[in-house]
Amino acid sequence: MSVSDRVAVMNEGKIVQLGTPREIYDHPADGFVAGFIGETNLLRGQVTFVGPSFVTLDVKDVGLVKVKKDRPITIGDTLLVTVRPEKIRITAENHVDTAGELTVLNAVVDELIYSGFQTKFFARINDSITTLLVFQPHIDYTQERAVINWKDRVYVWWGSTDAYIVEVNPS
Repeated sequence: MSVSDRVAVMNEGKIVQLGTPREIYDHPADGFVAGFIGETNLLRGQVTFVGPSFVTLDVKDVGLVKVKKDRPITIGDTLLVTVRPEKIRITAENHVDTAGELTVLNAVVDELIYSGFQTKFFARINDSITTLLVFQPHIDYTQERAVINWKDRVYVWWGSTDAYIVEVNPS
């Protein structure tokens, strides 16, 4: 994608999305494209709340997840959403959601891979089998934060605008 100004993603011989690399990565047309272009977390759940700017869905074994509302959605719809690993924050301390538009989840670090410029975390959510992939870049060494290790209890969180709806199945 680094040498392309337009990309076509094909599935079973058919073009499923045509666009710039940024459009395809940030706004994939469906779950196939989201998983094909880069690493991602796909979550499926049922809509329990519809607000003016975001919706809340209940994801099995995860809990309530908030995602930006970019199309008509109704309570009871089933959504598939993508959250890219670099959009998720991981902290040892709980993050307070003062605006009401964050997803904040409890997790345990099942695995971490340090690779110099970032650490890749596999965070198991709410003692379930669901694991989220989180990338933590090593960019701000002046900001002190708690070191997160294997088997630590942590919080993972992201804003509703960091998640993107890739599929809607009406109720």
